[in-house]
Amino acid sequence: MLAALSVALSPPPPSSDQLYRLLHLGGFPGDLAFYRRATAAFPRVLELGCGDGRLAEALCAAPPDGSPPTGREYVGVERSAAFVRAARRRLDGHGARVLHADFLAPLGEARRFDAAVLCANALFATARHGALLARCAEALVPSGRLVLDVYHAAPWHEAALATARGDGKRAEGEGEEEGEEGVEGEGEGEEEEEEEGEEEEERGEEGEGGELRGEEGVWRSGADGEGAGREEEEAEMLVVVQDEHGREYRVYELEPLVDARAQQITCRYDFVSSGGAVARETLLHHYLLPEQLIELLSEKGFEIDSIYGDFYDSPFSPGSSEHLIVVARLR
Repeated sequence: MLAALSVALSPPPPSSDQLYRLLHLGGFPGDLAFYRRATAAFPRVLELGCGDGRLAEALCAAPPDGSPPTGREYVGVERSAAFVRAARRRLDGHGARVLHADFLAPLGEARRFDAAVLCANALFATARHGALLARCAEALVPSGRLVLDVYHAAPWHEAALATARGDGKRAEGEGEEEGEEGVEGEGEGEEEEEEEGEEEEERGEEGEGGELRGEEGVWRSGADGEGAGREEEEAEMLVVVQDEHGREYRVYELEPLVDARAQQITCRYDFVSSGGAVARETLLHHYLLPEQLIELLSEKGFEIDSIYGDFYDSPFSPGSSEHLIVVARLR
């Protein structure tokens, strides 16, 4: 009886949205301050793919220096119902609006915005980069600003090409077939064509299996149990996270699978609970190289104001920057 009651009262396993939020919505060092600076002069701001409202809260709240709130008008768009609810709770009292919609869908806003934001790799969440940038252009006033950040994908891309040619070391997750141009990710983008605006993300594959080895917490994914059907891989622990129920998970990042031909990166994470249960999160990103992004922005009517390599306004360096951060002006 007590065992049955305990099971009934136990919180459910984390959903795919919860896994994503635990790991990916914490942001990067300096990002909130950067976006506050970049949008400070603009009273009406649109964010496409606003997640749980972390950035929105920073944009709408009183500045850290104690001066009065900006009073700006903020509209966020998010396709996840769970994130929409979280963002609305977070922004309660700020006068902000969060719309439950795909970020490629028409907004239906009568007035245009002074600035549009695509943060935390939102641009790479779809293969339809041009359509998303066009949506931003349509939403902006003349000379309105677009501010976005993505990771610098060129090193992954070049390593995958080198592996395919056989003149470089094996890139993260790359295939072993001779002559293969990278490993095919989980999907080639066909689903994007079948359903407009569909983000190619696969999350929350749950299972048991794997083992921890060594003092450094090396995780052998798929070593035993139900997870043994997966190819056995080793991964270093990335971080320890805690959900709203107080449950801790050790998060291990497996080697990303890079498909240079399709310009896709499949990121994989194992969330391991204290009891050993495993939840696999998989994200499929459709990346652009820096020169491709700059060309596409120009094609969609934007001029580059600034390009940074981090959120502290350091110049972008192709050889060392991890991020590619762009401030562009609509012509």
